[in-house]
Amino acid sequence: MKHHTAKTALLTITLVMLVVAACAPSSSDDVVPAPPTSAPVTEGVRVYVDAIDILIMESFPVQVAAIVRGNLPNGCSRLDGVSVTRTNDVFTLTFETRSEGDVCTEALVPFEERVSLDVLGLEAGSYRVVAGDVETTFTLDMDNSPADASGETVQDLRGTVTSVEIGTDGIQVGLDSDGVSYSITISALQATVAGRWEDIVEGAEIQVSGPVDSGTEPTLVVAETVTVLGSDPDHALAPQDEISGEIAVRAPSESDVVTVALPEGATLTVRLQDISRQDVAAELLSEAVYDGVTQLPIAYELPYDPDAIDDRMTYAVSAVIQDADGRMIYRSDTVHSVLTRGSGTTADIELIPLP
Repeated sequence: MKHHTAKTALLTITLVMLVVAACAPSSSDDVVPAPPTSAPVTEGVRVYVDAIDILIMESFPVQVAAIVRGNLPNGCSRLDGVSVTRTNDVFTLTFETRSEGDVCTEALVPFEERVSLDVLGLEAGSYRVVAGDVETTFTLDMDNSPADASGETVQDLRGTVTSVEIGTDGIQVGLDSDGVSYSITISALQATVAGRWEDIVEGAEIQVSGPVDSGTEPTLVVAETVTVLGSDPDHALAPQDEISGEIAVRAPSESDVVTVALPEGATLTVRLQDISRQDVAAELLSEAVYDGVTQLPIAYELPYDPDAIDDRMTYAVSAVIQDADGRMIYRSDTVHSVLTRGSGTTADIELIPLP
């Protein structure tokens, strides 16, 4: 009886082992962990536009730029660029965006982009700029055509400055040369100035070369080169205070310092502007030009007239660097507030490289 019971138990154990073996996966069915995947990338993230400001550069032909401010939806969103299309009198701005990553902060991320608008050859009139749900307008007071197609130029025209009108990115100068009146457009983006911009004042002696539009009255000269020969101290600016700081390329972190060698002949321009009103171009209050800048970081000093400052207004400094050919290679892209609303006379300016 005992022998029969033991035999039965052995048979039972054998059957259980066979069942377990049959249910176990074979080596060919072993589960292999999937390789890690990169963070997902999604194209076309929504952009929230808050405002569009228009900058009209006082040059001829006129140059126009739109300053777009808004927010990206979260910390994973990236703004790769802004494209512009024009249909009749409407400029439409389209944002090139993407979302990169799968763990994102949910706070809005502010941005500010400067977008050039191609207005060369447009007729005088009003134009609309549309970005998302926001739009604004600007007006060209005259046909924006380049100088006379005859190709006439003037070389080394000398004379005395009779008037100066300061714009956002340049100045319009009245010039008397041997009793003949000229209107000189000197663009900060296009002209090469030998001397200080601050010395181009009423009574100053200057020498100008550039294309001529003889169809205007007085004759218009779009300056390519300007040499300041002398200035009248009775008319010269006499600022009493100054803004100072350091200009550097934006670093990956606050503890890093990026040293950049600049091309030969580079020029640094630092400006103080009133940015209080969003519906008009920023008012230029002071400008300092540094020729022959060789590297960044660099210290700057920007004189200004304290009597021109209103505590109710908002002021900011900005900077651009141009190469010897006048091409902009670095610029500031954020607001660096000074003088009012809790800001002082010291401001470090960060630059970004341009392609």
